[in-house]
Amino acid sequence: MKSASQCSRRSFLGSALLTGAAASVKNLPAFSLCVEQAPAWLHLAQRCGNTGLIHTFAATSRATQLLGTSSIEDLAAQATHPTLPILYVARDCALWEHLPRGVVETYAVENSAQPLRLIAQTPMALSSTGPRSIAVSQCGRFLVIASATGRAWNALKLTADGTPEPVASTRKEIGTDVSPHGIAISPRAALAAGVDAGSGRVTLLQLSEEGMAVSARCDTPRGVAALLPAWTPDGQSLIAADRHCTSLSIYALHPLPGENSRIELRDSIALESPVSAILTHAASHGVITLRTDNHGSRLECWRVADQRMQLDASRWLPDCVLSVCASQHEEALWLATEDRLLRWDLRTAHAETAAHLALERGMHSSLTWQRAAIVL
Repeated sequence: MKSASQCSRRSFLGSALLTGAAASVKNLPAFSLCVEQAPAWLHLAQRCGNTGLIHTFAATSRATQLLGTSSIEDLAAQATHPTLPILYVARDCALWEHLPRGVVETYAVENSAQPLRLIAQTPMALSSTGPRSIAVSQCGRFLVIASATGRAWNALKLTADGTPEPVASTRKEIGTDVSPHGIAISPRAALAAGVDAGSGRVTLLQLSEEGMAVSARCDTPRGVAALLPAWTPDGQSLIAADRHCTSLSIYALHPLPGENSRIELRDSIALESPVSAILTHAASHGVITLRTDNHGSRLECWRVADQRMQLDASRWLPDCVLSVCASQHEEALWLATEDRLLRWDLRTAHAETAAHLALERGMHSSLTWQRAAIVL
C-alpha cells in the first residue's frame, strides 16, 4: 500500500460505490467510522427564501451524530473561524435597526443539544444588502462579505476572541450590472479575491488594520459564475468557474504595493457540465471540483503547477451531491447528499456513510467543516 503522501489523489479513484437508506434527521443515529480522524464539527446549512436551518454534527473517529438544528431567519452564508469555536452567519435582511443593511451574527459552537449560541450581531455597512458569501482569513483577523444587491465588498476586523469590531469598511462597485457574489481569502496573505457575476470581473482586495483597498481588477473573457472561487494552496492563483461556458479558468495573481498589482488569465479547462463547487484542499495540495454528471455527481481533483491545471483524478458517484467541504488538516472530504452525510478518506481509498439524512428538496445546501475545540 502506498504511503499517505503518495496516494492522496490516486486513492480518490478507488473508493467503492456507497449505498444507504434514508432516515429522519430528527431521529439521527450515530454511525461508527473505522478510520482515525480529528474531532470536528460539521455545519450543514439549508435555506429557501426566508427560511434557514443549520444542522450541526459532531464527528470523531468513533461516531458522527447530530448535536442539534438551529433556525436562522434570512440565512444567506456561513463561515467558520480558523482556530476558535466560532461560526459566522450573514443574514440577508432588507433592514437592520431600521436601516438598509445586512447583519453578521457570531455564534459560539458548543457540544450540546443547542450547539449554536448567539454572542454578537454586527451590522454591515450602510446600504450593504444581499450578502451572498462570507470568508474568514487564516490569521483570524479579517472577515469579508460579498454584498450583491448592495454592490459592495464589506470587511470587518475580528478581535482576539473572534467577535467582529462594530464598524465595517466597504468598497462599492460602480455600474448597472455589478453583483459581487463570491469571496475567498488567500491561505498565505491578507488578500481577498472576489468574483462579480454581473460585471464579469475578478477583484483583488488588500486587507489591513486600516481597512480594505482594491488592489487590482480583471475583466474576464468568459465571465465568472456566481460560485465561490478557490485559491490554490500556494496562494499564487485563483480558480473560478466561467459563466458563459462549462469551463474553469485559472488566474495568476501578482500582488504588489499600491495599485501596481495584476490579475492575469493563465489557463482555461473545458468541462462536460457546469461546476457547482470549487474548493482548496490544503492537506493534499490540490483543488477539488464538484459537478453534475449523468444523473449523478462527479468529483475531480486537480493538480496545479506553474499556474496550469491538470486533472489528476476523477470519480463518478450515483448520488446527487448537494455540497462538499474539505477537512483541511487531514486528507478527507465530507459530502452531503439528500439522504446521507459521507466521509471520504483520500489516503486509504475508504469511504463511509457517516450519518443518514432526510433533507428537504428545493433548498440550497452548504456544508462547512470546523476543527472541534474539545475532544468529544
